[in-house]
Amino acid sequence: MTHAINTDSISFYYKDFQALDNVSFTLLEGQKMALLGPNGSGKTTLFKILSTLLTNYTGNAEIFSSGIAANPNKVREDIGIVFQSPALDKELTVYENLRHHGHLYGLRGDTLKSRINELLEQMGIADRQKDKADILSGGLKRRVELARALLHKPKLLLMDEPSTGLDPSSRLEFWTLIDKLNSEGTSVLYTTHWFEEAENCHQLGILDKGKLLVCDDPEKLKNDVAKTVLVIRSNELESVSKILQTFELKPEISNGKIRCEIEGTTLDFSKLLAEINDSIDSFTIQKSSLADLFIKLTGHEMEDHS
Repeated sequence: MTHAINTDSISFYYKDFQALDNVSFTLLEGQKMALLGPNGSGKTTLFKILSTLLTNYTGNAEIFSSGIAANPNKVREDIGIVFQSPALDKELTVYENLRHHGHLYGLRGDTLKSRINELLEQMGIADRQKDKADILSGGLKRRVELARALLHKPKLLLMDEPSTGLDPSSRLEFWTLIDKLNSEGTSVLYTTHWFEEAENCHQLGILDKGKLLVCDDPEKLKNDVAKTVLVIRSNELESVSKILQTFELKPEISNGKIRCEIEGTTLDFSKLLAEINDSIDSFTIQKSSLADLFIKLTGHEMEDHS
């Protein structure tokens, strides 16, 4: 199959700070990939490289076999971009924003008009085309930005934290649109720090401190750490932790709670609960998740390093 993205040993420095450290991955055409990580993990730096905004990196990066550094104009023809920060002209109407962006790609006349009308209908914003961008809700602005990114019919859609600032309903509507685009053949790569957004994709890469720690199918990654996890909240973390150790558990204290993985089925939960009941605020048993995988790989929770 054709590679939508192929990176090999990408490294990048901001002066003496290494933002990316030998990042390598491949995204096949038609697939959807999430890059998960906290702020400062290197997600946005990698996004800027893939969108041709940063060039002084080492390693190799290609989009549909075109070198990003060697042939940026060809790459820009193949990608559509949704930035994390709002990128619309607030004083222009929805239609005017799309028309001026189309001009940047050489679209004119009836061809441009037809494409704008098609996207306005597809994004469900045809009735708002005469409204200034400044008065739109966050969800509607994201739809306009998505329409703008798709004007020239790119083969690959790049999105940096695209649901930032959206309420739950708008987030759901936005991702429904993305899923539809992907099902119709558009390749998608997006960055996120939301675990639930990282689950619904063909491939998940976890970034931390500039390193790509894993890159694989999210279900496979979860299965690799599939265990029962005990989570306890308490104001007496140290004493509860010592009790857990007497049950041959290995508790880890983080963010005001205790986590420990339970292997096998020999643990007597009722006896354990009787021992710690007076010292805890809550006691939760759950299956391991992407959050558990992230902690296992990085040694910290997502918010610890943001």
